[in-house]
Amino acid sequence: MVSNCTILKGRLTKDPVFKKVGANGDTSFVMFSIAVKRRTKPGAEPEADFFNCKAWRAQADAIAKFFKKGSGIAVQGELHTDNYEKNGVKYSATTVEVDNFDFTDPRSKSDAEQNVPEDDGLPY
Repeated sequence: MVSNCTILKGRLTKDPVFKKVGANGDTSFVMFSIAVKRRTKPGAEPEADFFNCKAWRAQADAIAKFFKKGSGIAVQGELHTDNYEKNGVKYSATTVEVDNFDFTDPRSKSDAEQNVPEDDGLPY
């Protein structure tokens, strides 16, 4: 049983940053950020929370290939907090380590030609 699990549905705030890492440069890695709408009172201005995400290997390849700024995505993963120091100041950053993801935008003709999976209708 996983005790650290989060599910988020939002839109990419910018294009994913894709890299090949590892000793031989053979491991795919992608970082991206998503904006997730926050519940607000009726008539209130919309608000959003922003989450940094990381994905590895085949998932990184797929996210880099099919997603861009503004694309809808649902991610499921673990929250990880990294602590670091810069210029004598201590910082912490929380990131979603993506285990699974799904497309949330309707398919377009170009998506169908690329064999992108359809939305499975799940509520996330």
